[in-house]
Amino acid sequence: MAALALQAETIFRLDARLRIVGENDPDSSRGPLAFVGGCPGGVLVRLHVDVSAADAAEAERLAGSTPWSDTAADPPG
Repeated sequence: MAALALQAETIFRLDARLRIVGENDPDSSRGPLAFVGGCPGGVLVRLHVDVSAADAAEAERLAGSTPWSDTAADPPG
């Protein structure tokens, strides 16, 4: 999970709440509303500062309750 967090910190400019302020590029692009990454350690969510607190809480709740799956290694039966 630490590798995903590092990836998000590298790709995006994050505020103290770990919300996306923009992309970490020369243009300072706005960035996406959401970044979602998964690994065997869990699901990481980083949301844009423009996402409301209620929507952010719901997205984080869903991510925390969603098991990670590697569909390439674990195809549906």
